[in-house]
Amino acid sequence: MNETQRGACPKCRHNTARVLATYRDERPAKYDDEYDTVNVFYILECRVCEEKYFKQEGYFTDIDQFSKGEPEIQYGGYESYWPPKWNKHIPDWHFLLGNRDKILERLFLDLYTALDNGLGIFAATGVRTIFDRSSEILGIDSNLTFRRKLRELQSRSLISSPEVKALTSIVEAGSAAAHRGWQPKSENLESMVAILESFLHRAFVLEVLADDLLQDVPSR
Repeated sequence: MNETQRGACPKCRHNTARVLATYRDERPAKYDDEYDTVNVFYILECRVCEEKYFKQEGYFTDIDQFSKGEPEIQYGGYESYWPPKWNKHIPDWHFLLGNRDKILERLFLDLYTALDNGLGIFAATGVRTIFDRSSEILGIDSNLTFRRKLRELQSRSLISSPEVKALTSIVEAGSAAAHRGWQPKSENLESMVAILESFLHRAFVLEVLADDLLQDVPSR
């Protein structure tokens, strides 16, 4: 079998794979106002390191149309992998968040739990929630809109102009996941977490590290 599929190798992270086996599970709708559901299961082999892993795709369709040989129209959809695609470790500095606010650290750890289990929508929503909690700790009124919070952070020199754009992107992505059921791809989540970690590290960690360093530097 020479078929290939988009993948997410848990070992080397290459994004294409050979299809070793496929199983398609069709579930006709029970009621007229529902769509048929289809789940396709794959056993994949990474084209680079030959690691084997599992992929599931799910979507809505019209099974009758598909069985008649007509073009299949898909509605919605999601994909998941086992082992999960996420393999980034929790930063060592997470305990410093807890020194500032226990709830913030708990939210941060929960974000990684969602990532480790392939819960993309919950992870994206969690990123937005962590930003919300962080801005409150930094003294921003929790009743403001997200955009107002960003403007307040910038006006107080707590974030720079480039950070406003970056943080806006993760807030918008989190809102899309929370309110419109948007399922972020692996690379979307990587970008969101990178932006969030950069913000948290600068806002809550750098000053502590600098103070610790200065204590060890001998005076002139």
